[in-house]
Amino acid sequence: LAERYCAALKGQLGCRAGYSLGQIEDASRVEGTRRKRDLESTFLSFAITTGDGRFHDARMQEDFRLAFLRAGQAWDQVEARAQAQRRKDREEEFRRQLTRLLEGSAYEGLDAATKERLLAEVPALAFARRGIGL
Repeated sequence: LAERYCAALKGQLGCRAGYSLGQIEDASRVEGTRRKRDLESTFLSFAITTGDGRFHDARMQEDFRLAFLRAGQAWDQVEARAQAQRRKDREEEFRRQLTRLLEGSAYEGLDAATKERLLAEVPALAFARRGIGL
C-alpha cells in the first residue's frame, strides 16, 4: 500500500514542470548484515531534482503540498472503489450461500414464491445501504 501511495504522490509531482524524479527506493528491500529490518519505521523515498539544479524551497513546498492533496484525493477514491467492490463481493457470496441453504432439505416445504421473496429481501436487510439515497 505504501508503494502504491508513494507512486501516486510521485505521479502528482511528475505533473509539475521543472522537476526530474528518481526511482522509488524502499529501504526495507536493501540487503545488508548491519541493517535491522524494522518495517514499521522504513520510509519510501525518491529523489527530486530541479531543472536548473538550484533549490527552490518555497515553490517545492507548494508543489509538494498540492501533490500531497491530489494524491490523497485519488487515494481516497481508490479506497472507496475497493471498499464498494468488497461489499459487493460479500453480498454476492451471501446471496449464493442463502440460495444453497434454501435449496436444502430443511426448506423443501417452502414454495418458489416464498424462496424468491426471501432471496430478494434478506440480502437487502443484511446489507442495508448507507448514506443518502438519490
